[in-house]
Amino acid sequence: MSTSPSTDRSCAELRVLLVDDEDAFRTNLAEILREDGHDVLAYRSPTEVPALDDLAPIAAVITDFDMPAVNGLAFADAIHGARPDLPVMIVTANPSVTIAPVTALRSDFLSVLSKTVAYDRIHELLHTVTERGLSAGLRRR
Repeated sequence: MSTSPSTDRSCAELRVLLVDDEDAFRTNLAEILREDGHDVLAYRSPTEVPALDDLAPIAAVITDFDMPAVNGLAFADAIHGARPDLPVMIVTANPSVTIAPVTALRSDFLSVLSKTVAYDRIHELLHTVTERGLSAGLRRR
């Protein structure tokens, strides 16, 4: 994942749920998100995530596609069932994963990205969350 220090990444501070079993990716992405002022709740597996009602309000979810126990698409479906307004970004390192048709059917809440995606694309999607006025997960100071 690459970042561009010259890119303006200012937007509202969001509370983001990050779920990825790959420690290095999860840690790196969480650090970048925090540097941009976001509050990150990071977990290794969907099975570790408390019920959404038990979490502080979140504005977006970033999850891996290929994880043991529960894959990212099943996790996204569960989130959508509980919170249909909550946008989910699924990241995948597997180039053979073709879930574009799924994304098209669920484009209102689901984005699918390659793990090699530049952070600026993730930031762009988070910025879209704030533009939509999804304030439930906006950080309060």
